[in-house]
Amino acid sequence: MRTSFSSPVSVQSQVGIPTTIWTVGEAFDFLNGWPAFRRNAAHMLALNACKAALAGEVGVDLAEEAFRGFAKRSGVLIEDVTVGSAAIPHSGVLASATAL
Repeated sequence: MRTSFSSPVSVQSQVGIPTTIWTVGEAFDFLNGWPAFRRNAAHMLALNACKAALAGEVGVDLAEEAFRGFAKRSGVLIEDVTVGSAAIPHSGVLASATAL
């Protein structure tokens, strides 16, 4: 049974460290570590999708989509920005070139 995501999901951990999620199990662990006071419907949906995927009840793609949605709604998704032919992780924060 496949448990790897079609592409890795980069997220900020609770302490601000970039983390790459490669599998349903890693996403499940990330979601389990999410603070109770920050849990919401998107968290519950992603957690349940990951549980179901690990049990073989739904496909990995559904769990991946739910996890990406949770990460985006929670503000922890690090989206890739393509520059030329290279993808560069982008957290949404731009640095000013004139602030030297």
